[in-house]
Amino acid sequence: MQEPENPDIASSISGGVLYRFQELARLIRPNQWNAGLRISLTVLVGWVPLVALTAMSGSSTSLVDLLKDYRVFARVFIAVPLLIAGEKLIEERFRLIVRHFLDANLLKADDAPRFHAILATIKRLKDGWIPELALVSFVCLGGVLLVGKDLMLGAPWSVRNLGDSVSQSPAGWYFELITQTIYLVLLSLALWKWFLYVLFFWRVSRLELQLVPCDPDRSGGLGFLGYSPVAFIPVVIAGSTAVGSVLRYQAMYLAFSPEWLTMFVVLWVTVVLLIFVGPLAIFGSTLTHVGRVGYLQYGSLAHLQAEQFHEKWVHERQAHLEELLTAREIPALNNLASSFDRLQRMKLIPLDKITLIQLTAAAAVPMLPVIMTQVPLTQLLKIIFRALL
Repeated sequence: MQEPENPDIASSISGGVLYRFQELARLIRPNQWNAGLRISLTVLVGWVPLVALTAMSGSSTSLVDLLKDYRVFARVFIAVPLLIAGEKLIEERFRLIVRHFLDANLLKADDAPRFHAILATIKRLKDGWIPELALVSFVCLGGVLLVGKDLMLGAPWSVRNLGDSVSQSPAGWYFELITQTIYLVLLSLALWKWFLYVLFFWRVSRLELQLVPCDPDRSGGLGFLGYSPVAFIPVVIAGSTAVGSVLRYQAMYLAFSPEWLTMFVVLWVTVVLLIFVGPLAIFGSTLTHVGRVGYLQYGSLAHLQAEQFHEKWVHERQAHLEELLTAREIPALNNLASSFDRLQRMKLIPLDKITLIQLTAAAAVPMLPVIMTQVPLTQLLKIIFRALL
């Protein structure tokens, strides 16, 4: 697929306060995401001062505890790089979706202005300062007041003993104010982009789309939307890694039953699928209507063709025996039957099975470190090996 003629209008990333700041700092340039540079700088800001503060204000044991703390490692070295690198995938997938709506002739001529008005709305929200600043401010405040202290209060490197009392160490404060905030801001911005995706889907679903009931994608021509959640797989992995790191820490010091862990992982995967796959159900009513109307239309057509076929090759067979080997009615009847069968198997949600598997894996695999705290690696490998056999 080609890029849209106006890539700025069809963009879901290039805009907003933080994007413009990165442009001014020349961290992002035209047609250059510079993901490697931005990841390196973000990791340096989130990690190096944290190590330095721990080394200066704590003992060697505290430094070792920090280096072994998977909760910090998961955010700094896994989640943050994934969230930055994943921006390009979100951008490319949104542009392809917009271009496909235009190239596949899914829009009626009368709806073209409304479609471009939808894109203008997305652009206005994306470029707006107020939504992004409000979101970042809320996340920063919530991260400092609620998440940070509860997350790292039990970590030896993040606290210091003052006689009978315990207070946050400089390293602990740095994690709350900087390291954790960087992760939360990037995660919230990624979810904001997903909200723009969902808003785009909802507004487009209200247009009178030119859908074909027997389209080979079994979704009336909207099957390509089933690949849209793939754009957020890096976000899912990042979030699942962070959640899994906290759960792993708790599982190492608290008694969690395997059944409880299993229930939690299943619930987490379900929530992830509802967030990133659930919005595709917006097109459910449209596809249901297309399927019902198509069933009547194709049913009527199939009946007329079958009636003519029956009349010619059953009632008047003797008069047409010489045409039997070259008769066009037989393959035509088979082709219509195939189209009718495809219509009967039409999906009410444009969901791709591979995408569903990928999202499930992205949400579940980062939970393996949690499971390994309760199930030894050798036993886990044996279970997987037996399952494969």
